[in-house]
Amino acid sequence: MKVLTILSLCLLGATSWTKAVPTFRLSATDGTVMTTQSLGKRPTLVVFLSMGCPHNPGSISGFNQLSKKLKGKANLVAFVNGGLAETKAYAKKLKTEFPMIADPGAKTMVAFGARHSLDMTLISGKSFGEITDGYSRGSVATLLKQAALPRLDLSFLPAENQSGCGI
Repeated sequence: MKVLTILSLCLLGATSWTKAVPTFRLSATDGTVMTTQSLGKRPTLVVFLSMGCPHNPGSISGFNQLSKKLKGKANLVAFVNGGLAETKAYAKKLKTEFPMIADPGAKTMVAFGARHSLDMTLISGKSFGEITDGYSRGSVATLLKQAALPRLDLSFLPAENQSGCGI
């Protein structure tokens, strides 16, 4: 009985972090239309960016590297609180190598529960996990583990948590 109780608690802990992905249909900088369904087709790491936040430029290099390491295994996308034209200009300025999704008014970002630029989550199927408070090597490793992805060398990501402006 004791073993079953412990197993039940572990399973509850493993599944209680998931919530339904908010419904959205938004344009991305790569010309695609992103939807709730399209992002759920494979594990997708999501980073939330508040346009113009001074913390963003220093993080993009690491996210570009992460996107390359995930190729063929998972996706990396960013939601940005701006219209498509300004998000495209922002992506060009930051030199992103992953799709940025224009979210005018940050409605979808807020629906996810993101509070700061550089917060992250994992979408898997129709669910997503807890929103991280910023990001670090450890928090990204945890998201990858939740997605059952192989361990990656994440030494290019900061060891200390990085967080940005409010959304």
